[in-house]
Amino acid sequence: MHRFPRPTAASLRDHAWILLVGIAVLLPGLGDVGLWDVDESLWAGTAAEMGRRGDWTVPHFNGEVSIQKPPFMYWTMLVGWRLFGDTEFAARIGSATFGLATALVTYRLGRRLFDRRVGLFAGVALATALMFDIVSRGATPDSELVFFCTLALHCFVRSVAPAGWPPGPITALPVGGAVAMYAAMGLAVLTKGPVGVVLPTVAIGLFVLLHGGLARADGRRDWPGAAAHVVRRALAAAWALRPVTAAATVCLVAGPWYWLVQHRTSGAFGAGFIGVHNVQRFFEPFEHHAGSILYYLPALLLGFFPWSMFAIPTALETARQFRGGAARSAAALLLCTWTATWIGFFTLAQTKLPNYILPVFPATAVLTAAFLVRWLLAPDARSRAWMTAATALLACCGAAGAAACTIVPTLGRAGTTLLESYGLAAVANPLVATAAWIGVAMLVGGAACLGLVLADRRRAALVAFSTTAVAVTWSLFLVAAVAAGREQTSPQLVEVIRAHAAGDAWRLAQHGYSSPGLVFYSGRSVERCPDREALARFLDRHPDGFAVVAVRPGVAWEAIVPDGAAVIHEQPSFPKAGRVAVIRRAAPAGPRTALEPTRRVRP
Repeated sequence: MHRFPRPTAASLRDHAWILLVGIAVLLPGLGDVGLWDVDESLWAGTAAEMGRRGDWTVPHFNGEVSIQKPPFMYWTMLVGWRLFGDTEFAARIGSATFGLATALVTYRLGRRLFDRRVGLFAGVALATALMFDIVSRGATPDSELVFFCTLALHCFVRSVAPAGWPPGPITALPVGGAVAMYAAMGLAVLTKGPVGVVLPTVAIGLFVLLHGGLARADGRRDWPGAAAHVVRRALAAAWALRPVTAAATVCLVAGPWYWLVQHRTSGAFGAGFIGVHNVQRFFEPFEHHAGSILYYLPALLLGFFPWSMFAIPTALETARQFRGGAARSAAALLLCTWTATWIGFFTLAQTKLPNYILPVFPATAVLTAAFLVRWLLAPDARSRAWMTAATALLACCGAAGAAACTIVPTLGRAGTTLLESYGLAAVANPLVATAAWIGVAMLVGGAACLGLVLADRRRAALVAFSTTAVAVTWSLFLVAAVAAGREQTSPQLVEVIRAHAAGDAWRLAQHGYSSPGLVFYSGRSVERCPDREALARFLDRHPDGFAVVAVRPGVAWEAIVPDGAAVIHEQPSFPKAGRVAVIRRAAPAGPRTALEPTRRVRP
């Protein structure tokens, strides 16, 4: 057993480094791109409507009760707008803040389970992992969920091993530690629902069960007796987690809002959120988000990029941890049960999305850091070979990516490129060229890391790899994402409408273009028109109104636009193929278009 040192200059320096890296990848350009459809605009639009209504209890979107998410994410956006003004930066700053906090908690988790070097590299790896950065820079609930789940895991570790890791036999969690752990889970329930308490509790319960051992004291192996023994151990592990304290704490933290929203919506929120967006999503694929049993393997490898370059040696090192003494085997067991629970549950679920397994990223970061620190301090022939292969693979991926960005715009037959055949060339060609910078960053950084590994400059190689991860993030978010953001359709359409509208009392409808961005950037409800006749009726009722319509390639506007209406603006639809237009009953004289994206919508 080792004892945890008190905060030292080294640990404070570690925190500062993680904060520096986190700020470098999460804050620059955070508000330079408009909110992306569909999720960001949907969640921000819901928060904005809650603010306009002055109702922080019942979520509404486009004039209707929104049953998709609990309120914590919306509250962070409303606070952001109050503090920083009505900007995209303010809508996203809550996610970025929780992303930074998660990196720091991951450092402390790695430090407790292993040592401060593992904690440092775990915090840096998490802060620069691709999917983690995407959600931490987005107006979505995932960053908050990952933070609260990681905090719950950290509270568990602190409560069962206050003097040093590993813990002894766990017969009951200390009351204070249990309350802190379940309070974090209660906030996770306020962020994304029951998953915030069910999966962390199951993962920790599995660790308590396996940490105590399943072998019978008498050594007998008869199956009925063995099954009864496992059941008794499982019940003891469940009781050790203090289920009464769990229920009381989670209900105290999350219960008041759930009770109030159920009362205010006459039970509609619970039926929709729990029944549809939790239970039904588990048994049925929603919105074509299905996948095979292996779905989350590539999702984890891609999401944890570039640190997933070390996936195979990390797996081998994790297996080795189980033979490395009580402390390391217990640490590996905890992180593996945590990872297996989340991935196993969502593998069984029929609806699959890459962000569903984000809470395993902190555990993955700690396990990856354990391999890197072993290579740093005591390399052997096998770890040197794996490091050489990983850094070479990073350089090769960069070269392949840069080459693909050069070749894709030229692909096609009969004098027509593939992008031209889908009507995307005008928009996509500049974006593909911009994305080549991501490959260049990987190529240069990977080559530099490879050279340092071959020269046995291990510390410099890890610094170079971390720097490459930051450079890849900058290339993605400050170059490629900004270029793609200029092509977003909804902010441009709203700016066109404002340029043609007389005053601010205009109404808006949409047909064939179902975009939450229209609701958010216009700051008003958008009427849905299912067909040409409904469009005509809307324009008859609102002579000063506008409608946004979309058509697939090859379809003429005359098939969509009602008689007597005029197209006042049209442009390519992004990212889908086709065109989108703004129509109204009459096109008054005045400015035609103004394509600078709208940046402010007061909530």
